Amino acid sequence: MPVFIRPGPVGIWDDEIDPWRYPKRDDGINLGRTRFPSGLNGAPGILAGEEGSLFYKSSLSGDRNTLKWSDSTSVAYVDNTRPAGSEDKPALSMIDDTNERICPNMTNKEFIEEFNVIRDKLISILSFQTIPALNRWDKNDKVKAKKWFGTDSNEFRMKLQEGYKKCITVLRKLEGKNFIKYKPGEGLPGCAPYSGPEIEDVAAAVCQSDDGHHIQIHQKYCESNMYSYQSRSKLAIIFHEITHFNDVFSSLDYGYNQINSQRLAGNNSMLAQQNADSFVFFALDGVTYAK
Repeated sequence: MPVFIRPGPVGIWDDEIDPWRYPKRDDGINLGRTRFPSGLNGAPGILAGEEGSLFYKSSLSGDRNTLKWSDSTSVAYVDNTRPAGSEDKPALSMIDDTNERICPNMTNKEFIEEFNVIRDKLISILSFQTIPALNRWDKNDKVKAKKWFGTDSNEFRMKLQEGYKKCITVLRKLEGKNFIKYKPGEGLPGCAPYSGPEIEDVAAAVCQSDDGHHIQIHQKYCESNMYSYQSRSKLAIIFHEITHFNDVFSSLDYGYNQINSQRLAGNNSMLAQQNADSFVFFALDGVTYAK
């Protein structure tokens, strides 16, 4: 079942793994949420622009790690669920500016336009980098798998291949009607409203069993950068939430941020193989965002 999500970086836990236990609804089900805790804005030792950090900026000289967002229809991973030759279309919005704004700092049209960019970049990362790496599965790819999941088994590699393909499928289907503005006391399709105490610093929420893939947007999401080298970004939030759906990875939350996800891989590989942030960081490890 979904659990609350606390994205990092947020510092280091005690040695004992603690999955942050929040109050459940009366029926025993929790909504999945992305939460920004107070405290550190960046993980210790990870600096913007530093090669070797999880995310670092690209130069205009075409570094070996620069990921190009190609407009070409030729991609490394071909989604066979789409008609041959079809291209990504902008997310058609069921929301417009006659409705209440999802984010107070932008119009609903601007929200959808921004999401289109985020979606396209995520699809490019998964299509051009993540899935090809899983197909290649060389020494470096296995090292990265051990880093985030504590295993480089072929069985788990196959799970990753299928799960990331499902991420792409869900991303392609998302449109304006999938995004819901957070309002206290209102639930998400598939889950009853959360009845516990209000939780601060939530950025987004999903109901894991929702096959309609709705994402509840909170104020903290609206205040986030699209891409960030030191803290949680809109791209990572959307990615994280999608991994929770039952028809993707059905992920849970046992460790948050880069540091704790790596510690989880070392301390409990079985939990790491179900951890939402681990799926996110494995795919984004080494990605360079061109401006």
